[in-house]
Amino acid sequence: MAEVGMIATRRTIMAGLAALMAAPAFPAGLAPAKPGSRAKPPRISLGDTIGLIEPASASDEAFDITLVEEAVIAMGLKPKRGQHVLGRHGYLGGQDKDRAADVTAMYADKDVRAILSVRGGWGCARLLPFVD
Repeated sequence: MAEVGMIATRRTIMAGLAALMAAPAFPAGLAPAKPGSRAKPPRISLGDTIGLIEPASASDEAFDITLVEEAVIAMGLKPKRGQHVLGRHGYLGGQDKDRAADVTAMYADKDVRAILSVRGGWGCARLLPFVD
């Protein structure tokens, strides 16, 4: 039974890593797109910093975050935990204001080239009033 849990955890991590490649953070100086064209952010390169946040559900164990960090490192990237990644408030990854502060901080950090949500869920919508 424990083995099934590990498979699900690995699949969750792999799905998160796929989302990492699909959702890079936009740098502050990105020029607006011309009408009818799509703006594309710069590609992620080896050695870039990836911000790790939990905008909704909390991870069950700190080891889950460590696995994600190791996967990011194995891809040649540098993980950076949000200040409240290991927070907990009920089933959520901390208070709403704390989780929103992590999102805002990662977008404001000039070293962070992409943001990876370690866990997601319904709690994300609760952040909207607090995100700068």
